[in-house]
Amino acid sequence: MYNSAGVTAGIDLALALIERDYGAEIAVETARNLVLYFRRPGNQSQFSAPIELRRTAGNRFQKLYDWLLNNISRPELQVDALADFMAMSPRHFSRCFHQQTGMSPGKYLEKIRLEKARELLANTTQPIKSVAHLCGFQQEERLRRLFVKQLGITPSQYRCHFGIAEA
Repeated sequence: MYNSAGVTAGIDLALALIERDYGAEIAVETARNLVLYFRRPGNQSQFSAPIELRRTAGNRFQKLYDWLLNNISRPELQVDALADFMAMSPRHFSRCFHQQTGMSPGKYLEKIRLEKARELLANTTQPIKSVAHLCGFQQEERLRRLFVKQLGITPSQYRCHFGIAEA
């Protein structure tokens, strides 16, 4: 038996079960279909970015993706550390990673950090500076610049649109 705390958590649970039973490809397609008619301000993506990033990692880098999620707050994560984790040379790792994902390890890590920040901004009331540090950004300004570049809005604006209401 499974349960969830609300509608959004129920959707997350359903997508996790679909991924477990049918694979990431079908879970991504289901996520896209679920939000097909939903209008979102602030350039919010129309599918589950974490599922898409996980699928992009493929089987070869699945272990790395999970490790990155558990270590996202570490600002020292660099190509050398990721290559070490995968027991590969940095050059070979970068080449293989780019072939699998279509992006550099640094860009991939940036996307994971951005998605984690979006999650924290939407679901917590932690100060933006704390969110930045929890996501591995050494400075709040780096998070702000990435938000503006990727989403066209600041973290504060994102929180206003998608964040939980304070009691």
